Amino acid sequence: MASTLTPTTFQVKITEEQVVRNNIIKNDISFNISNVTNVDRRIVTCPNTTSIDLININGINPGAGTFPSSSLKYVRITNLDDSYSLAVTYSGS
Repeated sequence: MASTLTPTTFQVKITEEQVVRNNIIKNDISFNISNVTNVDRRIVTCPNTTSIDLININGINPGAGTFPSSSLKYVRITNLDDSYSLAVTYSGS
């Protein structure tokens, strides 16, 4: 059985606020990505001594963390760990 997904618009709004010497600097950035039909959201516990692949954009067929490179429009990675920092490396063909 096939299903039909109605594309929607993905809205992103980023608010930055900095306080420097009692001066507040605030920036709001927003943009829209149209024709979105798929969203992937995951929480991953990463080992602190090993590099891992979070996203594979060389995949032909979509799967867990695997996307055809032509379909990827937006990525956000957030480190929720308060003990270890995160180093992100992007590579692709």
